[in-house]
Amino acid sequence: MYVLEYRLGDDGDTIHHRLEKISYIVGSGQHTNSHIINENGYLYQAPVTWYTQEKRWDLAPGFKENNSRFGRWLTDECITCHNHLPEQVPGSMNRFSKMPTGIECERCHGPGKLHVEEKLRGLVVDTAKQADYSIVNPRRLPRDLQMDLCQRCHLQGVAVLNEGKTFFDFKPGMRLSEVLNVYLPRYTDSHEHFIMASQADRLRMSECFKNSPELSCITCHQPHRSVEITPASQYNNACLKCHATNACTEKPELRASKSDNCVACHMPKSGSTDIPHVRITDHRIGLPSQRDKSAMTTTIAPQKKAFLGIQNLTKPNPSPLDMARGYLAMHDKYIASPVMLDSAAFYLSKSKEKPEQLLPVKVHLMFLKQDWEGILAIKFPDGMKLDAWTAYRVGEACMNKGYAESALHYYDLAVQDYPLHLDFLRKKALRYWP
Repeated sequence: MYVLEYRLGDDGDTIHHRLEKISYIVGSGQHTNSHIINENGYLYQAPVTWYTQEKRWDLAPGFKENNSRFGRWLTDECITCHNHLPEQVPGSMNRFSKMPTGIECERCHGPGKLHVEEKLRGLVVDTAKQADYSIVNPRRLPRDLQMDLCQRCHLQGVAVLNEGKTFFDFKPGMRLSEVLNVYLPRYTDSHEHFIMASQADRLRMSECFKNSPELSCITCHQPHRSVEITPASQYNNACLKCHATNACTEKPELRASKSDNCVACHMPKSGSTDIPHVRITDHRIGLPSQRDKSAMTTTIAPQKKAFLGIQNLTKPNPSPLDMARGYLAMHDKYIASPVMLDSAAFYLSKSKEKPEQLLPVKVHLMFLKQDWEGILAIKFPDGMKLDAWTAYRVGEACMNKGYAESALHYYDLAVQDYPLHLDFLRKKALRYWP
């Protein structure tokens, strides 16, 4: 499969021609198929997607607003949700030496080496009677850890890694907040609209979830079976564990028109705000008559969409520094608005962390504000090692103020940590340009 980009001149002749080979197709095909281009191990998203429900091609999500053509990197953050764990080339952002072709067992069950070794030695456990502690069985985890496992990939938002962590570090049975935090922007109409992979967030909004301590994703879903071949009875039976068959007050003719399917009324399909041409199940379980009522207390009229702030969905009590980092990441990845920077500055002013933790975030904020003088005025503690991104941002401040030799020093520090980061290398190379 190939993608052709071309441009015609005024006379109809082709004045631009670019043909790229597709190396990987991503997605189950239930909603979309997206496409990956491999250039010497560096992965990029192709700018077109196949929308399977409408059987049509269109620009990939986000490309209508920001068409990066063939330049959208696919980093470990992207790949580790849509695939099993690849082998990333050290010192790069989007270069990989080995790419699995699908989700494997260890993503949900954890490392399997001990499990295999015990079975090969004949240590077999009757799991109908007791737990096999050589492998993770998600059903035996407490609900909060079950949810953390599922929402590693089914809680779309802005993910911010903890210091020293990578997207490869989370293992089933861990708390997701040990590795990263996920943030979502909240608006006055957030109860009505949702993004594609927000199943965990929407489920938590449900009264069923709040009032049923045992309800989790695997109450309804069999992870080893595609939803395309799961009978409706499996989902209805999950509802009937708590709700009597005669509890539904809808008219018999309406129930008959929905084949007596609980999900059809209480979890209807809807379009998402971020992916065009798809309809997905809304995992916020609710009464049809209440779906137009606000679930949030606000003095702003619901019809006037207004930004309320961001919410940390993985840590109940995030620190001010957590929130500052969340707002900066929201600005970088999702909403480039001065509101995000002002909010980051507010929380940063409340933070009491050590300089080693505080200063990189402060540099990040100043970088986004293009406050080059502020960055250069910072005095880093003796012996403090700058991470690659902080070094790069200080280098940019030096270049913008005309301190080329100092800029090269900081670009060198960035390249030392990421010797295959193409943007860092380009910045360093431009420093030598006449």
